[in-house]
Amino acid sequence: MGGKAAAQTMMDMRRTGDFSKQSCRQYERRWFKAFGHDFFLSQKMAEAVYACPLLLDAMASEMQRKGDSMMSKWAEIMTCMQPKTYFFRPDIATQLGIAIVREFLEQKMWGKPDCYRLKA
Repeated sequence: MGGKAAAQTMMDMRRTGDFSKQSCRQYERRWFKAFGHDFFLSQKMAEAVYACPLLLDAMASEMQRKGDSMMSKWAEIMTCMQPKTYFFRPDIATQLGIAIVREFLEQKMWGKPDCYRLKA
């Protein structure tokens, strides 16, 4: 999507002969309209995973458990085919919520090591 916005901007600039800084700003407007709205939520999700790595463990475990269906939903979100708010849909949020509880119980109650403590 970013490449398409860049190509459109360059074609417009070539057509008009205007290669100024102001003309380049059209690219920023285009990519922001296409997927920039997801940046804030992406940052907050990254901060949450940094603060609580168990979230990443839970997502990885759930994808492993559910297989291709969950992995394709994840891929749609990560490639901007779906907005980050897709995570809050009941069918996705419920699965991830259960996965987080399951991972918490496995790591904290039943002693399963988390991904970051495993030795190669």
